[in-house]
Amino acid sequence: MRVALTLPRLPQLDSGWRLAWTFALTETVSYGVLHYAFSVFMVPMETELGWSRAATAGSFSLGLLVSGLAAPWAGAWVDRHGPRALMTVGSTLGAALVLAWAHVQTLPALYLIWLGLGLARAAVLYEPAFATLSRLSAPRRARAIALVTGVAGFASTIFLPLATWLVASLGWRAALLLLAAILAVGTAAPHALWLGDSSRSVLHASEELAGRAPASSSPTHNASVRWLALAFALSSLVASAVHAHLVSWLLQRGHSATFAAAAAGGLGAAAVAGRLVLLALSNGVAPLSLMRALCVAQTLALGCLLLSGSTGAWAFVALFGAATGTLTPTRALLVAEMFPAASVGRRAGQVGRIATLGQALGPWGVGLLSAWGLGEEGMLLLLAALCLLAAAAVRGESSVDASPPASETRSVS
Repeated sequence: MRVALTLPRLPQLDSGWRLAWTFALTETVSYGVLHYAFSVFMVPMETELGWSRAATAGSFSLGLLVSGLAAPWAGAWVDRHGPRALMTVGSTLGAALVLAWAHVQTLPALYLIWLGLGLARAAVLYEPAFATLSRLSAPRRARAIALVTGVAGFASTIFLPLATWLVASLGWRAALLLLAAILAVGTAAPHALWLGDSSRSVLHASEELAGRAPASSSPTHNASVRWLALAFALSSLVASAVHAHLVSWLLQRGHSATFAAAAAGGLGAAAVAGRLVLLALSNGVAPLSLMRALCVAQTLALGCLLLSGSTGAWAFVALFGAATGTLTPTRALLVAEMFPAASVGRRAGQVGRIATLGQALGPWGVGLLSAWGLGEEGMLLLLAALCLLAAAAVRGESSVDASPPASETRSVS
């Protein structure tokens, strides 16, 4: 008598969730190495090579600018071909250039490396991932994007201490060699191996829905993308300005250096918390209303910062951090709702390019106005006004039916 032994099967993730978890891993590593780690290497590079702070930081600013300018091209590529080739090449290029960074000797070479890293950033950071996930059905789209940004929100928490420890233990050049290896293993390999059938099935399923959408070149949608880009440019400008100058503002208001550092670090934790709330509430999210609410929340948070004492400062940290952190996935959800699936990558890149320019201008603009004599309170009021203007600029309509037939919903999710 034979007894058949049946082993339980592990649960299989559908294509949408496989993509989401792949992007959660690769975006965490990409942001950790290509964005947050740079600040750790500034001082040791300046000490060894004799460069000024402005000259060293300028290379990172160049990379940020190039990534913003290249974002629409990267999004258009995803629209036509999917993410696999673009993100695999981009992450491989990024690892190779971080390896070259470890051997840099001259300032022009550093700028050339970061020009290339700007292209790599455009190919591997949020925009291509969002362009792919935006083709999921509406409920899955919100949950997947919130999952990716919620996990990737820990990039600074992981990689800032890691990079600091590596530099202290091995020196900055050896630390970069290890980070290049981490980038290759943690991004290039998953992009090449795991962005295959999953992304193709999502892109193929979205073609049926794209056929029902109005043309993305209509005047209404062209106007919508301009207003949406303006809204995110203003909100990004405010967020980057606050992150760059918060410590000095808190010191000016009489807080200790320890308190100021803790408050600045708390913004990241609050951002992750905001994204987790979005993940929990993703089924009922209306992106246009959410965007307006987040801009208003930024305004209220800046008002809290004007209050005296630590209570107002911590209220600011909680509210501003959560609102600003949630703006990142909200941008992807808005573009996916307002524009046809066939052009969502290009539209996301256009919005992301303008938002990146606003992000780059924020710290510089606040520094310039401060040099011209505008005080801290006046600066906070000005930034609060820009947040309200961003809320007013949010306008547009969904390009597709929010409730597709059940058969279509199953095919896309």
